[in-house]
Amino acid sequence: MGRIFFILLTFLMFHMAFAAGVYIRNNGHFSEFIISGMAESIVSVSEGESRMVVELTTPLSADAAGSFNDPFIKSLSVDGRMVTLSFFPNTDYTLSRSKGDILITAARKKTSDDIQLGYGIEQPLIKSTDRILADKNAEEVLGMMDDAMAEEDLPYALSLAENFLNSGIEGYYRQEGLFRMGMIYFKMGEQSDDNYIFAARIFDDFLKQYPDSFRKKDVLIKTAEAKELAMLYSEAVFSYNNIIKSLRDRDIRKMSYERIAEIYSKSGQYVQAIDAHENVIYNFPETFTIQTAKIGMLHAKRKDFDLAYKTFLTVLDHKEELGLLGAEELYTMGEVLSSRNKFGVAREAFEKVYSLYPSDELADMSMYRSAIMLEKENKGDAVDARLDICRQVYKEKKGGLLCAVMFARRHIEEKMPEEWETALESALNSDDLDIRAEAELVLIKAFFKQNKYEDADKRVENFIRKNFTSDHLPEVYDIRQQITLTKAKDAYSKSNYALAQQLIEGMLEVFPDTKHKREALEILQDIRFGDIRDRFAAGQYKETIDDLTKFLLENDDLINPDKWVAMLEEAKFAYAQELYQQGHLTDAVIAASEYRVSFPEGAHLTEASNIQKDAISITIDDYYEKNEFINIIGLNEQNSDFIQNGGDRIFRDKVKSITAFSLFKMGMKDQSLTMLNQVEDKQNPYYLMTAIMLDQLKTDVSPDVFTDNMMGFLVQELENTRPDYLIELLKKYTNNKAYAAQKMYSISKDVFDDLKRESILFDLTQKLDRDEGTRFDGYEEVYLDTGISYYKRNNFENAATALEKFKLQYSPRDEKRAEGLYYLGKTYRKMQGKDEQAVNALMELLESVPGSVYASAARSELEEIKWRKNLTK
Repeated sequence: MGRIFFILLTFLMFHMAFAAGVYIRNNGHFSEFIISGMAESIVSVSEGESRMVVELTTPLSADAAGSFNDPFIKSLSVDGRMVTLSFFPNTDYTLSRSKGDILITAARKKTSDDIQLGYGIEQPLIKSTDRILADKNAEEVLGMMDDAMAEEDLPYALSLAENFLNSGIEGYYRQEGLFRMGMIYFKMGEQSDDNYIFAARIFDDFLKQYPDSFRKKDVLIKTAEAKELAMLYSEAVFSYNNIIKSLRDRDIRKMSYERIAEIYSKSGQYVQAIDAHENVIYNFPETFTIQTAKIGMLHAKRKDFDLAYKTFLTVLDHKEELGLLGAEELYTMGEVLSSRNKFGVAREAFEKVYSLYPSDELADMSMYRSAIMLEKENKGDAVDARLDICRQVYKEKKGGLLCAVMFARRHIEEKMPEEWETALESALNSDDLDIRAEAELVLIKAFFKQNKYEDADKRVENFIRKNFTSDHLPEVYDIRQQITLTKAKDAYSKSNYALAQQLIEGMLEVFPDTKHKREALEILQDIRFGDIRDRFAAGQYKETIDDLTKFLLENDDLINPDKWVAMLEEAKFAYAQELYQQGHLTDAVIAASEYRVSFPEGAHLTEASNIQKDAISITIDDYYEKNEFINIIGLNEQNSDFIQNGGDRIFRDKVKSITAFSLFKMGMKDQSLTMLNQVEDKQNPYYLMTAIMLDQLKTDVSPDVFTDNMMGFLVQELENTRPDYLIELLKKYTNNKAYAAQKMYSISKDVFDDLKRESILFDLTQKLDRDEGTRFDGYEEVYLDTGISYYKRNNFENAATALEKFKLQYSPRDEKRAEGLYYLGKTYRKMQGKDEQAVNALMELLESVPGSVYASAARSELEEIKWRKNLTK
């Protein structure tokens, strides 16, 4: 009956009022696991390579735990409605329902190694024409080979096989010997891959020599396995295809399809592997879930994560069969799903890895990855619980160490950095660069969060030196940048601007595209802003403008551009104001114009406009006084927009009128007229002056609107072209009567018409007599010219009156006086009874100006007077 263990009798209990009878029975060749009366409660059964999960309708609970020693069943666990059995490697198992009970049978997996070698001749399969003869010696040698192989004495077994085959044995026994030699080399393949190659050659030779042997199935399988193990993948694929074509056994054919797919997969031929797995599904539809998962894994290996994701979604449609998947497929599924933010189902995949395959090489990392998924799901307490279990269960494995590091990261502020350094000692000393880098990164963060920047920076430097290929380098560099920023901020707050600037500039030189660039630039720009602001405060407005302009041109990424622009506005206005106040009017015009153009809605727009207006007005007056007409034209061109639209009407009309006058003076009469026509106030003196010159004035004008300078321009222009008009203006000009009289006298000299000239002189003498304000330097000559003019017209009375006034007013003893006395003497000679006055005038000439050209003429006149006088005696 074998052994029956009732150790589980109290382990499983229903939530109902009765207990299930549960026990394991083993008879040495197989074991039976029985749950009595539960056959109808089965919902689903999931089978993996070494695990079976049975889902029941009724939840179960464990009252106590027990242990058992079974050669096939490794462990048992219960989780609510789920019963999980784990089996030792190379175990076959099946589930059946027997009389209402659940019966799970486990036995050693059948392989070609278990084939009954049967070196007897009771049931050999041979050709019908062959004759079989029993050979006890041969059977004995074959038995010795089997014993040697069983005892792993392979060299001895190989020696027996070689001697046996070299003995000349034939027929059935030679087949058996050749088969054993192949098996011996196959077993020796663990020592050297060459032995797998020898085994494959022997098996291939066997098939050629004995194509109808009863060993054919075993040899076909073994030759394919040997070639696969020898990494002769193309030949192995060929051999497995040969099995598929040659054998009818469904399980063996299924195995061959699967091996072909695996060979393509492990040789990196992923496209062929995917096709091969699809062939498995096509020929064996029940493998859909497992094979589809493998296909998804291959898509992931090909980096086609979109297709991998879609494939795994198909697998999830058969979620009840996930327990059938291998650890690698489940792990890859978790990775792909997590990359698409499917954290819940990804976590389930990772959890199945370490639940179904706790000893698999991926189990520790799966638990670590499941903790990450919980963190993504914001399940804080569950994360810590998972991490705590992982770091204890897989203490020295990668996943366990990473869980310890992750736990530290999540609780980094709960301990001092030195405490975490002790807690993470294993991770810090790990040979795995990734683990060590993760641990060092946590310590860097710990020191940084405790404001121990020097310690953090040293660890950053050490990290960079030792882990220059780490994926965490960007994060480490980021911490270094944060450390630098923190130091710079501290220096800035303490007014150590030089150090702050040095730190920031050094950081930006190394990390020009840092994500902290805005914060860094803000500090750097604040420092620079302070420097420029100091210049502004010191009244260095031009230097401030230059610095600001240069900075704004060189820096596109201003953090706070408004304050820079605001200071530039203030500096430009202050500079324009300074130039104006210092009398640098040309520069003030330019500066004020630049302010207005740069800041059309500026706070000082009105003041800047006034500066520009006044500076232009004063400058144009200066140019006007200096007759710098070309500069007036240039000033107008440079400020045409402002002159056209800025200032007030009086300003605009003045500038336009003076510009029109300047254009006239420069010979550009057409342009002058065009400009003059733009003037609104037709009564401003500059307009009137220019209009007169252009002969555009159609009405009388009072000349008193003109300054002496303006009248000078009019005289200069009109005395030759329109003297009569000019004389009329001068007659009415009362602002400077002496100037008007002088100009009238000057004009009279060039008048050839005696009557006109006499009229002018008469008017002048009248003015000079009536109003001393009309008298100018040399006005006495007016009486001289008037007297001579009267004399020539025989108007001797008026001539004598005028010449007497000249003699009385004119003091110098020169030619002019001589001329006046000469004509006075001649005038008196023409008058009746005036000889004495004539003699007096001529004698005064000879006495006062004896060297004059008129002296000889005076003597002649005197001699003639004397002669005439003598005649009358």
